[in-house]
Amino acid sequence: RMGKWLHQAMYTHYLSFFKTEGLLAMGNWPHAQLKDFVHNWHERFELNVPEHLLHVVFPFLREFKERLEEVDVVQPSMKSMVEVLEYLAVVLVQDAVELLSQERYVEHPVHQRLLDEPDFA
Repeated sequence: RMGKWLHQAMYTHYLSFFKTEGLLAMGNWPHAQLKDFVHNWHERFELNVPEHLLHVVFPFLREFKERLEEVDVVQPSMKSMVEVLEYLAVVLVQDAVELLSQERYVEHPVHQRLLDEPDFA
């Protein structure tokens, strides 16, 4: 699910008709006319983040998931919330890897937590 949308319905009815270059051109992507789509992807998007690093940046996540499993009736929105938090934790770690190269972010609290982890350093 994508928010309140079913993934299949979203792609079947809305996104399947648009080509990548058209969407990027509508968004004023500077390289859309040249059909240069390499620049809308970054290497950090392919970085596999170990699950334990998710719990380093969001320490509450493990307990939240455990409590959710104990509940008899779980609302779909509760499960979606866990999925969103896990996704955001992945993005946060991926971005932290990129920002680590910039000296001004080294003292950031997220980096301070992650730098103690051998999988991050």
